[in-house]
Amino acid sequence: MKLIHQDYIVGYGSLLSHDSRLNHSQINEKAYPLELRGWQRSWVTRSLEEKQTYVGATRQLGAMMNGALIPTQEITLELEERESDYRFTRLTVDDFSFEAYLPEAESLLKEQLVSSNIWVCETLMVNNADDNYPVNQSYVDTCLIGCLEVGGSAFAMQFIKQTLGWDNAWVNDRIAKRYPRYARISEVDQARIDSELDSILHHRSELAA
Repeated sequence: MKLIHQDYIVGYGSLLSHDSRLNHSQINEKAYPLELRGWQRSWVTRSLEEKQTYVGATRQLGAMMNGALIPTQEITLELEERESDYRFTRLTVDDFSFEAYLPEAESLLKEQLVSSNIWVCETLMVNNADDNYPVNQSYVDTCLIGCLEVGGSAFAMQFIKQTLGWDNAWVNDRIAKRYPRYARISEVDQARIDSELDSILHHRSELAA
């Protein structure tokens, strides 16, 4: 396993989906699952332009969230536009670990990354979802289909458990998708995602789309 790029981004939301990052950010690279230490993922990133709320990462001592290391040639204009509600914050190899998913490659991967530029999208402003800026199911689906691609059901379950703010406004927009960079997923995968959400979030409630 060899990493040859100079720039990497830690995806922890919609960038986990290969379909979404390829078609909307021109990133056609394999994602490597990891755990990011000292960061909390929550439904707190409000897009004023797109009228919805996304997951965002904020620094928090003792917190941990799963994600994936994604190679990129550089921070492109497409990526900057996609992540306009975030700032690119530099990480070091001490901030994350591959041990839980790629234990045999942990040391090798980190050795190759020592001189690389590694970024995470840190949310600019913290705002909980509300009726005017809800969480849209098409975005949730994009995140969770990415989780299934990267690390299977266990990885998707970990995403749900390690994300705060599920109790806030949530819209089922699958018929008329409001998230502009949504991943294309099958009805079978939709049912699988619903099952995983319901197994953890027993009290889920949605607004009418």
